[in-house]
Amino acid sequence: VDSQQSVAEPEALNSKSEIKTMEVHHHPHVEKKSFKEYLLEGLMIFLAVTMGFFAENIREKLVETRKSHEYIKSINEDLSKDEIKIPFLLDFIKSNAIKNADSISLFLSTATLVTPANSIYRMFREISRQQGIEAFITNRTITQLKNAGQIYLIADKQVVDKILEYYQLIDFIKELQTYLWQIKFDLAKNSIPLLQGDAYAEAIDSEDNTINPGGTVFLRSVDKEMINTCLIALSNVKGLSISIYGLVQELHTKSISLKKLLYEKYKVENM
Repeated sequence: VDSQQSVAEPEALNSKSEIKTMEVHHHPHVEKKSFKEYLLEGLMIFLAVTMGFFAENIREKLVETRKSHEYIKSINEDLSKDEIKIPFLLDFIKSNAIKNADSISLFLSTATLVTPANSIYRMFREISRQQGIEAFITNRTITQLKNAGQIYLIADKQVVDKILEYYQLIDFIKELQTYLWQIKFDLAKNSIPLLQGDAYAEAIDSEDNTINPGGTVFLRSVDKEMINTCLIALSNVKGLSISIYGLVQELHTKSISLKKLLYEKYKVENM
């Protein structure tokens, strides 16, 4: 009997185990979602993604707006510096090129080998010199904008057009000055036969300032052909310098006008 009971007990245990195993592996019933619930979940995901996209766009716009105002402020500072320095270039063009061209031409037209020529040596020294437009304008901001390709950050088309017009005029003046420098170079070369080397060397001091040579000095030659060649070059120097002078005046007016426009559009204070 005990033996039969011991055999029956494991069988009973096995049966219970199977029942428990069946209970464990029984899958509960999952209620299916309706179409509206799926639609609502999809809509929520779409709205979340869309809101994130718009938030990122707004953040980028705010960054770009901040950058554009920084650029506008920086351009205004550049223009303020130009406004101060450009008049010095106008004075230089007027005295160095235009007046000297007139004075040298008048002297050469009536010069003889015994006509004192101290001032002519100084003026020949002066007229051969040139101050480039780059020394009188500040282009750090426009250069940065162009190199970074960020001119588009300035949204106002009128402002962009005026800024580009201003710096295009500077480039045009620069080209004319390059041509003027070539004419001055030719003038200096053609004047060599007319001048005494030692007197020409004395027409500058130890700090490279132009001065009249000491004592009384004269021309080396008054050859009519050489003088005629110099007179033509002097006429070209004067004519081109007058054109550049007018363009630099226009540039000065544009810098003032552009600063006013920046104030109207962006409330940038004049320096």
